[in-house]
Amino acid sequence: MQRGNEYQAHRGRRVNTDLVRQAQAGDTESLGILLERWRPYMYARALQLLVSRDAAEDAVQDACVIALSRIAEIRNPASFGSWIYAVVTNVCRGMLRKGGRVGAASLGLERYLYLHHPEQMAEHYLESVAFKDLVWRALSGLGEDLRVAVMLRYFSSYRSYEEIALILGVPVGTVRSRLAAAKDQLLRQLQAVRPAHPEASAGTTTFTVKTLGEIWRGLWQGDARPFDFFDADLRFTFVYPDAPPSSRSGIASWKDEVRGDVLAGTVVYPDRVVASHTVSIIEGRIENAPETPTRCPPGAVAVLFHGAHRITRMRIHMEPRPAGTRDRSPRSSPA
Repeated sequence: MQRGNEYQAHRGRRVNTDLVRQAQAGDTESLGILLERWRPYMYARALQLLVSRDAAEDAVQDACVIALSRIAEIRNPASFGSWIYAVVTNVCRGMLRKGGRVGAASLGLERYLYLHHPEQMAEHYLESVAFKDLVWRALSGLGEDLRVAVMLRYFSSYRSYEEIALILGVPVGTVRSRLAAAKDQLLRQLQAVRPAHPEASAGTTTFTVKTLGEIWRGLWQGDARPFDFFDADLRFTFVYPDAPPSSRSGIASWKDEVRGDVLAGTVVYPDRVVASHTVSIIEGRIENAPETPTRCPPGAVAVLFHGAHRITRMRIHMEPRPAGTRDRSPRSSPA
């Protein structure tokens, strides 16, 4: 009997290892099977820490989204069980920190984790989420509204519900409902979708991480060629933390905005780019000329909506200006 149990355990580990390797190669169906195999253990761990069943289910969903983005980071496929266990624990830790739907009686569990499981008190999981092509292939089945909400929440520096609501121009409640719907659809699609290998469609769209970075950087270097990637009827909106949004349309208006910055000596550096097939995000650092130090805020994030070859719409969220400064120019410039 003991030998039989050992055989079953060995066989189970081998199955997990094979599924992890297949998922790392771009097979999201294998990842879906893997997550379903571990869902009961994930839920049990979340329920142990959060007590609330609703909160535990939310934690499991968040852990599955993280597994989508970070499966390629697992160096030892046989350790998937301990890895996903740590992911769920860190998700619960984040929920305990924020409170939210977790009952007040559960909040002391974070202290328990800190004292008894320090190895699991790693950096908060959102801080380590990075772009993975596998994620975008899994997200491709989501509608545009749901996809951009997920991208901002999990793959940008603007992760709070309030910031996402401001960037997208929708109520906070809408952000919450979109994220919930997106996670639900994403997990169900894993069972049905088998996308191509990540390299198979590398040339099907103009807007990759590399090309978007080059386009965005080239705009503020006085290069006219990047404007060819914008639709003639481009619509763009500047979103401010302390003022009403400002919307404009037409490629001519966009050229005027950028050229005004170039003439003033303002430079934009795209520090972080996240690309998918119809929605992309660019976070930029802004440096003003010494003569106009307060012309633009220190940074911004742009949400781009596009087809395969043209950007048709943008929402550009400007960061707050440093305390005690004010814009000396007659308008605020994009980043």
